[in-house]
Amino acid sequence: MIFGPEMIQKVLAGEKTETRRPVREGETECRYVPGRDYAVQPGRRRRSVGRIAVTDVRRERLGEITHEGALREGFPTVRAFLDYWRQLHGRVDPEQEVWMIRFELEEDQ
Repeated sequence: MIFGPEMIQKVLAGEKTETRRPVREGETECRYVPGRDYAVQPGRRRRSVGRIAVTDVRRERLGEITHEGALREGFPTVRAFLDYWRQLHGRVDPEQEVWMIRFELEEDQ
């Protein structure tokens, strides 16, 4: 799973245990599956810096994120998370469907 440099540090520190990814048009299932583990990568075809185990995946609207969800995303507030989302994706649409992917950092990396 690819994360930006600032998010990689939060994942490796255990401060980020959820990520939200836009649902692509026509997509009915998330590519990340609970019970499987994935490499944590700083970019495509970049060397893995750790591994995470996906524990839950669900489809939701971006505007449904709670304070607890923002904390699990590694942000102190929903506003801080949405500001980061806007920086990454250009806009915030509360009705946009996203995959909420919850994970745990694997200990033996």
